[in-house]
Amino acid sequence: MDHVNSWITSTRGSLQLVFDVLSGERSVRLHNPRMPFTCTALNVLFVGPSDTADLVDVGRQVVDDWNARRARSAGVVMLSRHYSTDTASLFIDGSDGQAVINEQIVDDADIVISIFRSKFGSPTPRAGSGTEEEIERTVAAGKRVHVYFSEEPRPADVDTRQLDKLRTFKTSISDKGLWQPFQDTHNLSNLIRRALDEDYDHFQGRLKLPVPATATTSGPADADQVNLQVRVEGSARYFVDGDALLRKHLDEETSRLWNLHSTQHANSGFAGISLTDSNAAYINSDPLLPKSIGEMDDLLSRWKQTTQAGWEDSLKAIASYSWVGLRFTLFNDAQSFVPDLQVDMTFHGALGVPFRRPSDFKHEKHKMLPPVVSSRHLLNGPILIRRSSTETSPVEWRNRGDDLQVTIHPPMIRPQTLWESPGDDVVLMAKDHTMESVRVTWRSTAPKGPVDLSGEFALPLEAVSAQAALASLLALYEQ
Repeated sequence: MDHVNSWITSTRGSLQLVFDVLSGERSVRLHNPRMPFTCTALNVLFVGPSDTADLVDVGRQVVDDWNARRARSAGVVMLSRHYSTDTASLFIDGSDGQAVINEQIVDDADIVISIFRSKFGSPTPRAGSGTEEEIERTVAAGKRVHVYFSEEPRPADVDTRQLDKLRTFKTSISDKGLWQPFQDTHNLSNLIRRALDEDYDHFQGRLKLPVPATATTSGPADADQVNLQVRVEGSARYFVDGDALLRKHLDEETSRLWNLHSTQHANSGFAGISLTDSNAAYINSDPLLPKSIGEMDDLLSRWKQTTQAGWEDSLKAIASYSWVGLRFTLFNDAQSFVPDLQVDMTFHGALGVPFRRPSDFKHEKHKMLPPVVSSRHLLNGPILIRRSSTETSPVEWRNRGDDLQVTIHPPMIRPQTLWESPGDDVVLMAKDHTMESVRVTWRSTAPKGPVDLSGEFALPLEAVSAQAALASLLALYEQ
């Protein structure tokens, strides 16, 4: 970790990093014409065999996006590193190529993102491959290490020997931590983004993070009594393949149930049973199926209708476990105390879904795919959820029509002090997929002070794969 002075600028919407070496210490400049701020730099090292170069580029773009989205408010800049861009040629007697890489970029990594596709890599004097050595070395040093394995279709000319070594390595680390699969680059991006947010949470307690100098939007103040700045970290998302996942589930489950029916009734003496609507809803528990073809057709027809009617709730359930939640920050850039502040926010054209950690996912308790999914534990009309772990950080939210409404009311906002919500509060799901962004309006009031401020800003819209999100959850459950 490096403490650096940083300032931000946007060049065609992208983050530009300029490195200087001054007196042997690294300085990172994130150019912005607004004003400088002090932050802490975390080294994010990407490692993987030679067939992952494009995937590494995807991951490095996620790091750039994280910096653009959170660097100023978080007081942290993440520096992506890879041997192809951040090492220098060097020959030392008694050393080797991997040892040079270790010294130059591996040993000072704070976060390690390990990506595998079809290759395992070439051996080193100390491990089966350079990537394996980098993982073992950083894990032993107590670094934050994330490992991802591709489930993309294999090329026709795949090296089976490399693939066998990769599978052996995958098995060998399964009881040492949690790896995750990915189906495409979009799925990988979401996994890395979630990992970086978790890493920031981990380091936040260890770092003295600076107070941000600006936030997303602020309201005017009279005589500098209050200058409130409001920020939301996160984005609105929608599933691009929700209908495709529905069709896939209907086809696969129908085929599975007919195969189960054939198995159960292979013996002509088997009597079978008739299922009621109630126990038909638990068809995934493999009950005894009716023997009659007509009853089976009727059962499947009713199941398909139930599945289609509740599909929106099923997608909300997938989103609640697989998406990153919103986080809220308030900052009073004035020398005033504001007691009993209340900030009301409206996210236009987007709905809230309860945030649940993927590690809490229990497939038998919260099944994602109907017919066993229950809408009772999901959003079903306007509801109010309070997620405040302490009295000083309450956040409440509810859905009204097609909009999410959030109320934040900390008892005291202090001068020049950042207030942050305690964690992910709510996942934002866009209703209109044609929007470029979600408009957010806010208003703040306080009964004991002249605070009546308002403003608005926009949150970005992201397209997400429902099939990839569900596959990741199920893989996490199986581990």
